[in-house]
Amino acid sequence: TRWILVNSKPVFTDGVEKPTSVFTTFDDISTQKSNELQIKNSAERMELIFNQTGLAWWDFNIETKLVKASPRKGKMLGYDDIDEEQELEFWTGKIHPDDHEAAMKAMKDHLEGKVSEYNISYRIQHKDGHYIKLRDKGEVIERTEKGTPLRVIGTVSTI
Repeated sequence: TRWILVNSKPVFTDGVEKPTSVFTTFDDISTQKSNELQIKNSAERMELIFNQTGLAWWDFNIETKLVKASPRKGKMLGYDDIDEEQELEFWTGKIHPDDHEAAMKAMKDHLEGKVSEYNISYRIQHKDGHYIKLRDKGEVIERTEKGTPLRVIGTVSTI
């Protein structure tokens, strides 16, 4: 089976209402489709692995202060319909007041290169008000040319 992308454009001649010809291109996109399927299958496998191991993932964009998180992270906190991308404060604002400073320091130390990874346990408030304990790990995966951190990804699990 080959995947073909077909594009057509009518060609008009001055003074004639209907097209006098059609210009058509055919592009073989089989490799692109195969790659898309491989990516989709890999993403599905990763989500199954995360679900089986009790892990959730997150991806923090330092410039925008937005965190993308797997739906599982929201479910850990009782949110079944949470949007995938949230302001950083949505997550950090739920950390128990007694654990907040240590969690923020752990991330700051990692971003400043003082430690090789972000790795901390803390309590965070569930949607219904009680606190659960999480283990949160992450690492800078993208930097500017000057070495400034741009993006951190990680995993979180309940303890």
